[in-house]
Amino acid sequence: MSNTQITIRSKPKMTATGIIGSFLFVGSPIIAGITIPRMIAQLELMRQYSIGPQTYSPVISWALILWALTAIGFVMILVGRSYTHRVQISKTDQQ
Repeated sequence: MSNTQITIRSKPKMTATGIIGSFLFVGSPIIAGITIPRMIAQLELMRQYSIGPQTYSPVISWALILWALTAIGFVMILVGRSYTHRVQISKTDQQ
C-alpha cells in the first residue's frame, strides 16, 4: 500500500499595484480628515460675511473624490497581490 503526502506552501507578495493601493486606502481618509473640516470652516466664515459660495459643493466634491480614491485603493490591494506556491509530493511505501 502506498501513501502519498502532498504539502503546499504559499507565499503572498504585494506588487506595485498593491503598494499604491495601500497608500490610497490609508492616505485618502487621513487627507479627508485633515482638509474637509478646514474647508467647512473656511466656507462657513465666508458664508457669514457673504463673500463666498452659499453651498458646500466644493466640500462635497472633494469628499466624493477622496471616497472614490479609498474605494479604488481597496480594489488595488485585492488585485495587487501575487502568490508563489511550492508543492512537495512525497510517497511513503508501507507494506
